[in-house]
Amino acid sequence: MVTDFLGMRAAWDEYKVMGMASYGDPKRFGPQFRSLVQLRPEGQYRTHRTAMVFKPGYCEVMLKRVFFLAARTSEQPLEQVHFDFAAGLQDITERVVFHLLEYLRQKTKSRNLCLAGSVFQNSVLNGKVLRSSLFENVHIPPVPGDHGVRWARLCRCTTV
Repeated sequence: MVTDFLGMRAAWDEYKVMGMASYGDPKRFGPQFRSLVQLRPEGQYRTHRTAMVFKPGYCEVMLKRVFFLAARTSEQPLEQVHFDFAAGLQDITERVVFHLLEYLRQKTKSRNLCLAGSVFQNSVLNGKVLRSSLFENVHIPPVPGDHGVRWARLCRCTTV
């Protein structure tokens, strides 16, 4: 949704948004992102209804309303506000993942973790997971996308 809102190709250019985040200030849009994603007890979280991705124009209208920001077209130059927006997304993504991982560690007591799925193509997040010391052994397959989940299941890894 955010990739598309930033004028890039959804399901293709997310790596660009991740890279943009390092040049932005996550605090600028932090409150708005936190209003869309609430962390709940026992590793649960709740998001604003984002399933309307299939309803043309809904996401753009919703994001404009929440962030007071116009969608960027691919022809427009990237501005600091776009980098800040990407940083806010990176921050909330990390908050959710660490919320899940902390609960997983507490619940399973396992020292080992195997991560697979599209979100774990986010190398910035992966580095923070590795440095966090939540788990002693962290494995991220070389192809961590959604097809990597199937690989992890074949290896009988616990996945998040």
